[in-house]
Amino acid sequence: MYKVNLLPPELMGWQKKVDKRRLVMGALCSVLVGIMLLGYGRFLYNADNLRRQLQDVETELTQYQVAVANVQKLTVKKEQNEKTAAALQRIIETRRVWGSTLEDISLTMPVDLWLTGLQIVDDKTKLPQKSVTTAQPGNEVNQTTQAVTGNPTEQTITPNPPSVMIIEGKSGTTPSIGVFQKHLTNLIYFSSVQLENTEVSDEDGTFTFTIIAVLKESDRNAADSK
Repeated sequence: MYKVNLLPPELMGWQKKVDKRRLVMGALCSVLVGIMLLGYGRFLYNADNLRRQLQDVETELTQYQVAVANVQKLTVKKEQNEKTAAALQRIIETRRVWGSTLEDISLTMPVDLWLTGLQIVDDKTKLPQKSVTTAQPGNEVNQTTQAVTGNPTEQTITPNPPSVMIIEGKSGTTPSIGVFQKHLTNLIYFSSVQLENTEVSDEDGTFTFTIIAVLKESDRNAADSK
């Protein structure tokens, strides 16, 4: 089958000459544009990937900060617990059981002498308002101590161990008071025993007295040695 081309000669395609140089330049431009588009796409992909990595790093950093804060809190709490444990250990080491001491004191008392009060303090100038106990055979007085803690920045405070015993009593005669003081001096628990004062009661004619006995610092557990 034949085809008839009615176009003028200048418009006939098979007679039109192809400009190879222009064709090569167009191809090169197309390749460069394609390479640029691929590079830009790669850049966008890398940028998005980097942004996601930065977000992951920020999330991990936040988690690490929380973990570090928790570790610091635990460290502070551990230090506080160690200080409290050390304070409790000191309290246990300085603890006294007074049963044998009071029993020995009662055995040294003359028959016409009895006690009206007994105070155990760390300083005779700071006497408690109430007596700790009365000296009766077999009684045990456990030293009550307390660890006082403030805020986390304050140091744990422990009370001083008792060092002075204040003995108050009455006697029918003054020689019995002197005998009692001498017997207290011979006990292993005291480093010194002094008669603080003595008075005559106007009501019954008995003699009231106060004796200051200093506990031995070198033998904190003397009360337990009997």
